[in-house]
Amino acid sequence: MSGPRLETERLLLRPPLAEDAPAHAEMMADPLTAAFLTLDGKPQDKAMAWRTFAFLVGHWSLRGFGFFSMIDKETGRWAGRTGPWMPEGWPDLEIGWGVHPAFRGKAYALEAAVASARYAFDVMGRQRIISLIRPNNTNSRRVAEKLGEGISGQVELFGFPADVWSISRERFEAKWG
Repeated sequence: MSGPRLETERLLLRPPLAEDAPAHAEMMADPLTAAFLTLDGKPQDKAMAWRTFAFLVGHWSLRGFGFFSMIDKETGRWAGRTGPWMPEGWPDLEIGWGVHPAFRGKAYALEAAVASARYAFDVMGRQRIISLIRPNNTNSRRVAEKLGEGISGQVELFGFPADVWSISRERFEAKWG
């Protein structure tokens, strides 16, 4: 799949490729990841993780943007997903993230979220972005806070509550330049 490629100090962000599916399945099989990224909060088997991955790839085809695969520059390994997306029913353009268990604790989510937000503001022309985070997801709440987002509401998606974290273009530029 062709599309934009973003680079940070440690990451390459690019549209997902078929070769990323096995690592994505590993991430979605992880109980901690699944608690916050799956609809039922349960780990996904390979077949369901493939369907989830196909949904992410399809978003690019339908909307022209979507989650990037995060590739660790040092190892060339798939480290997670991040990016702007807005599935049907979403309240606004979201910058989301999910990090493969092997890459947790390295601040990759924040690094990738900053690059994705910059893309949403500078290339997509957005004036505001959101992140939808389950209230008990303390790791993602910390990423949102460091990004500069604040809670601006709550929504229910697929039967679960999610806090709406948001940041304006002006506030983002003041924090990140």
